Amino acid sequence: MTLRETPGADLDARYGRRPARGRMLGVVVTAGVLVVAAVVWLFWAQPWTAQEFWRSTGYRILDDRTVEVAWSVTLAEGQSASCAIAAQNEVHAIVGWRVVEVVGAAQPTRALTETVRTTEPAQVGLAYRCWLT
Repeated sequence: MTLRETPGADLDARYGRRPARGRMLGVVVTAGVLVVAAVVWLFWAQPWTAQEFWRSTGYRILDDRTVEVAWSVTLAEGQSASCAIAAQNEVHAIVGWRVVEVVGAAQPTRALTETVRTTEPAQVGLAYRCWLT
């Protein structure tokens, strides 16, 4: 070995270290794959279009076993959705549950109420979630 050779050249040859150019290519390819995956996910999931089309507007506790829940839903005419209406106790456990079918009418936004029976006294009632059917 002469003084002009790099001391790590023998070690690189022995242990299979890649030259810097090969590492850079790997980094670029990995970054490209991650960017493509992110773009595909954005167009598939479209997180900017996820809007809630329902809203809880209030509740009234009628007695220890019944809650009346008020909510509004916005649907196009002929469009249908199912809405889960829930009653929760003081620790936010669900003590009453009901799924209601809603069909869009000429007026897109409608105010609705539904009575939910509970297994124990409720502290709150709400439109838990709606989904298009």
